[in-house]
Amino acid sequence: SVEKVVQVKNIGDNDAWIRVRVEKELTKANGQAGDADLLGINFDSRNWIARDGYYYYDKTLKSGDVTAPLFESVQFNASMGNDYQNSTAQVYVFAQATQTANNGETVLEANGWPED
Repeated sequence: SVEKVVQVKNIGDNDAWIRVRVEKELTKANGQAGDADLLGINFDSRNWIARDGYYYYDKTLKSGDVTAPLFESVQFNASMGNDYQNSTAQVYVFAQATQTANNGETVLEANGWPED
């Protein structure tokens, strides 16, 4: 297990709805792609809602505030064999925001999300 705390800070001037997409990549020492499903992430289901490939923060994020962690560590599956020695793991986090003003009562009702 490796510590990786993922939170989002609202650096804008207005309250925002937040959503995050996470991608995993595992590269073996020989440069070949590994099975990224061998990287485990325990997402926080208390503050985040999983839907359509994103994790939506269930509260309005005020200017300057930080979300609760989406996750706090990445685990390596114990079944990884010797062919995974000296591998490199990457976890990419893409955060998006849209205003809360006149934009739904909950994050799941919000419109105006950026295109990927």
